[in-house]
Amino acid sequence: MLMDFNKNYYEILGVNKNATLLEITKAKDNLKWGPKDLRAPISKWNDIDEAYYVLSNEEKRLEYDKHLNSKEEIKETPNTEIPSIKIESNKEYDYELNSVIEYSNNLMNQIDSLLLKQHELNKLKTCQRKYQIQIELFKRILDIKYNSVSRPDFLEYSKQFDIMLNNLKNISKKIENYNNN
Repeated sequence: MLMDFNKNYYEILGVNKNATLLEITKAKDNLKWGPKDLRAPISKWNDIDEAYYVLSNEEKRLEYDKHLNSKEEIKETPNTEIPSIKIESNKEYDYELNSVIEYSNNLMNQIDSLLLKQHELNKLKTCQRKYQIQIELFKRILDIKYNSVSRPDFLEYSKQFDIMLNNLKNISKKIENYNNN
């Protein structure tokens, strides 16, 4: 019987490459004579016999493994050849190409900068809105508690209120600066 190096005898029998002779024999017997739902079709029996013949013979198995390993090494080696394209050097063309590349790089940097500024602006606007809400709530609390709050507490609330107003003014100035740039 000849060996067919295009077939994977291990896959045919469903065993791994380190399988023992006993495992190979069991796999062959199960595929041919095992439970009906696990049996291989009769059309595959020749492949099963061929795989068993090669893998059960130590010399043939060594020869088959050497050939199989060499095929796997070839498959795993990536093709590192890069097709070469020859373009005649043209200084005007090179200059234009470099100009386009430089322009696109500058454009990308500007876009990055704008996105960063937009992100900062959005953060500032969110912060501004939070302060506006806090100040509005603070005003309502002061209006409600004005009659019931002692003078020192009222002064403390006023200080906190002034701090929030200053923070809001600073954020509003930053937003205005971003909008002007």
